[in-house]
Amino acid sequence: MSSVVRFVVSGEGPTDVGVTTDAPGPLMSAVRYVAETLVGTEWQFEIVHKGALSTKSDKVLGKDKKSMRLRGAKKKIGFLVYLRGKATALARLAMDDTGCGAILFCDCDYTRHEVTPTMAKNYYQDVVRAIETGFREANDFRLGVPMVPRPRSESWFLCHYQKVPYSNTYEDLPANDEAERSGKHLLAKFFNCAVDECEIYSHVNPEEVAWGRVNAPSFVFFVRRLQNVAERMLHRSTTCLEHETSMDFAEAHRLI
Repeated sequence: MSSVVRFVVSGEGPTDVGVTTDAPGPLMSAVRYVAETLVGTEWQFEIVHKGALSTKSDKVLGKDKKSMRLRGAKKKIGFLVYLRGKATALARLAMDDTGCGAILFCDCDYTRHEVTPTMAKNYYQDVVRAIETGFREANDFRLGVPMVPRPRSESWFLCHYQKVPYSNTYEDLPANDEAERSGKHLLAKFFNCAVDECEIYSHVNPEEVAWGRVNAPSFVFFVRRLQNVAERMLHRSTTCLEHETSMDFAEAHRLI
């Protein structure tokens, strides 16, 4: 019985999961933390460029990308539909390699005009559900993992860099990078560098991030799901039941 778990992974760019397999992004160290530390196994991954995945998801949806270029609330709904298609496309790639899992990363970026602060948590849940639905639509694919920070991946890193005690306040930061109190601005202030993505992440050493101390609910939700999937791939008893790692169960039982 193999002790290696394999995943196809896709995200948005070099500062999250990466663009190519040879150049993984900083968040891949979080995947390593779950696989190696929590599950205790070897792991392999293939990063799928978002452009290649978008082309496949267009075919899944049967729509041209231009039809998704809407405004306001309709724009966000269109994005959720498109995200669902990407999840289905990634799941189908994983299914080409029997026993392979899939991880789809997506930030919850939006402006206050699109999603008000009181709607932010609901929108995060909608993003996760869209990915979960897309995975299921690929022949009920059960090895899919949504990797969705609330609101953006900077919040997870801020949980690591903040002083003890760690808190969850960073999940309520503005999702718009241009906002003065956005995660990007706060990380730049911490590193005393320019508010530039490449400059900020040049200071982040992903191998030194203590992921076990990052207690943001969106990160904990991702960890629980990935751990469950990896354990099932290895035919082990699971730390928590599979349905406990779905958004509907988590919301109903106040796990997020």
